[in-house]
Amino acid sequence: MNQIWEKERLIFPSPILTQQGGKSVKRMCVLLLAVLLFCISAAQAESVWIEEEWSHIQQEYDCDGLPLSIDAQVLEVAEGTTVREYHMERLSKSFLVSKGKQIDWASLNCDTSHGTWRMPDDTFGTYAFTSKGCVYPAGSINTLCNLFVAAFSPEYIYNSDIGWTDHIENISVPGLTEEQFKRAIEPVALACGYQLGNISCIRLGDDKEKIRESILEVNKRSAKEYRLDPEKASDYLFIEAYYPVYYQGLSLYSGAYTSTSGNIEIPNMNLRIAVTAGYGTAMIDSIILDTSTLAPTTESQAPICVDEAVECIVNRYTNMFMPGIKRVTLHQMMLEYVPMTGDVSASNGFSLYPAWVVKYTLEQESGEQITTYQAYHAVTGQPLF
Repeated sequence: MNQIWEKERLIFPSPILTQQGGKSVKRMCVLLLAVLLFCISAAQAESVWIEEEWSHIQQEYDCDGLPLSIDAQVLEVAEGTTVREYHMERLSKSFLVSKGKQIDWASLNCDTSHGTWRMPDDTFGTYAFTSKGCVYPAGSINTLCNLFVAAFSPEYIYNSDIGWTDHIENISVPGLTEEQFKRAIEPVALACGYQLGNISCIRLGDDKEKIRESILEVNKRSAKEYRLDPEKASDYLFIEAYYPVYYQGLSLYSGAYTSTSGNIEIPNMNLRIAVTAGYGTAMIDSIILDTSTLAPTTESQAPICVDEAVECIVNRYTNMFMPGIKRVTLHQMMLEYVPMTGDVSASNGFSLYPAWVVKYTLEQESGEQITTYQAYHAVTGQPLF
């Protein structure tokens, strides 16, 4: 009896090993392999999620006659955290191809068995799957650091008259639980090599009649091969959410896409995903990076604390002329890395700045409210946008 067999007998002194030798060894190997794969899968799934810790601050300020209310959730910063500025290139054509070939597209609900892949070139900066005879399923990676997947036309989701919220107690729709939703998300994070924080905002497509109406409306302007069956509206119920992305421990900008008066583009770098009750993942729109091109451009420094960031905000509004604004309210503060580029094609790549990103609402005297984002450099405290 060989040494491996002896070890197996010691570990598993069970009736399995009292059967005929060859068959019992095979069965034991299958059992061990199944246990190993389960453990690996569980460990990978656990590693996808970042345990964020949040605190709450509530303060009132008078900024030279303008009321500033802070009623905000604040993402806790780990003790000893340091930050620095980085430069990152946009994705190269060779990276698109190599990464595209590594990705298990089937795990993203993108069937690539019937179609062809188009290679990126000087006029087409995308590695893209072309389905035979139809646009969908679609899968692609482009030089602007974007991964996109659509199992079928997601237009009815975009068209749905369903509002967004930043918090829902029960994340489920008929036929789709929160656990199933998260299981659909995990392959995306593993494919892109990042981790995910808590939901930024979410909406539930749980009204069968609204989904049916949305499908009917989209079908009117869609080619026959892209139309969905409105009588199967219950299968098209969905959960759609945005998640903040962490690359190697760095939280990336998860606010709204912004451009400044100086033609600076500030794209968000998060994950948007929609999963259906009957057909699995419908749409993925995600950041994907080549971190080998991430180069530091400044030395590491400790970021200013949240109290210092609040002081910078108060000073800004105290010295700002804002006619027609009745009140400013801060809802959220996060230490993130904000990407900035000089043009929409990011021809010279991105500069990443550590910043306190603030979600806030401007309440106008007319009663209208505008919620948006601003950012303050995490070392200097200077406004970035």
